[in-house]
Amino acid sequence: MINRYLFNSRLSIAWLILSLVSVAGCAQPVATKTNPVDGQVMVRVPAGSFQMGTSAAQASDLAHLFGLAAGLPVGEAPQFSLALPEFYIDRTPVTNAQYQVFLAAHPNWPVPYLDDSLAASYNWDRSARSYPSGRDEYPVVLVTWRDALAYCQWAGGRLPTEAEWEKAARGTDGRIWPWGNTWDATKLNSAEAGVGDATPVGHFMAGTSPYGALDMAGNVWQWTSSLDRAYPYSPTDGREDPSVPGARVTRGGAWLFGAVADRTAMRGRFEADSISLSIGFRCAQ
Repeated sequence: MINRYLFNSRLSIAWLILSLVSVAGCAQPVATKTNPVDGQVMVRVPAGSFQMGTSAAQASDLAHLFGLAAGLPVGEAPQFSLALPEFYIDRTPVTNAQYQVFLAAHPNWPVPYLDDSLAASYNWDRSARSYPSGRDEYPVVLVTWRDALAYCQWAGGRLPTEAEWEKAARGTDGRIWPWGNTWDATKLNSAEAGVGDATPVGHFMAGTSPYGALDMAGNVWQWTSSLDRAYPYSPTDGREDPSVPGARVTRGGAWLFGAVADRTAMRGRFEADSISLSIGFRCAQ
């Protein structure tokens, strides 16, 4: 575990012009804009209500299909309708190349590194402050929640709440995976895909969400701003206070997890100073 302090950026951001683009797998054109700081394309999630959490019927189906114990998954009930204002979210997780630009702007900020043999191929060179060779378009990992907060603030955004993340992943119909309710191991980087590692962001285009977001299932877990608290979710009950200590929610599952963990409603739980080779992040605005 490594504790770090949140960097308070004073940079003001001018966002580029909105454009309409078609994204493979989406039912309709997706509104996007490009962040001029890190070059990240962000997709628009319109205002409105969506179904958050897992229903009793979905839990029963998951138990039948994947051999889960009755009552699982824990922490995702009750399912409820939640209205959110419009927001934008990064189309993909932040990459090593993008994170290196952040580090160049903050030469005293620690590079992603974990003193563990399992993390050897993911660790950055602490002297050169460079990521592992050939992994420029891979999602940055070995970052704490505070690292993710600092990056998003520098880029003129913020971490998404877990509610925003879930809506961006599943749309308004409560689907189990970003593409629908039928499991398909070819649409994401999961344990079933057999890759055995993360993949470059956006590699699994067929797994796109209804709003054009990619890697919302599998590849790497992603930090959200939210404290791990019981449902129903409320943005005004203190769970979005960045000064409150406690475990934060991660979303999306990862390459070393399977179908159940890589669902749109799945809630991971990690302490804010945790570092893992399977946790990255994306930003919202």
